[in-house]
Amino acid sequence: MSELLATGLGALGFSRGFLMSLLEATPDEAFFKVPCSGGNHPAWIVGHLALTDAFFLADLSGQALGVPESWNELFGMKTESVEDASKYPSRQELTERLVSTREAMIGWLKSLSDEQLLKPIEGDLSQFAKNPAVLMGTLAWHEGLHTGQIGVVRRMVGLPPIV
Repeated sequence: MSELLATGLGALGFSRGFLMSLLEATPDEAFFKVPCSGGNHPAWIVGHLALTDAFFLADLSGQALGVPESWNELFGMKTESVEDASKYPSRQELTERLVSTREAMIGWLKSLSDEQLLKPIEGDLSQFAKNPAVLMGTLAWHEGLHTGQIGVVRRMVGLPPIV
């Protein structure tokens, strides 16, 4: 594995490891709690992160989306969390898709040479990363941002930080 790929995968692994630890320590009763007007509950965050990996992967590699099309209306940019669990997939399904879409993303990234990792991303997605190598850092940052939001929900319901 090249140093370029290892560095990006290291960032993705760190952010995902922290997210999973936080989710494991978050009880079901907090999973659909919205911390403030316009805020995101953990269920939305998990679905959104799974959708993000699936979206980038589908667009850049041509692979199937990896999540139901209906997830765009639930978890896409500019959608809002509602505290009604019946509107969302189960916690188990959300978590399984979170894992499977990241596994697919990592599998695709590992299939790329350094030259391919540095090939420019064109079109609308270029606003998020100039190439797949940079995309790994963008995805890790995005995940960290939303992981912090889960930390806010946890504090709102009286739970301590996990670190």
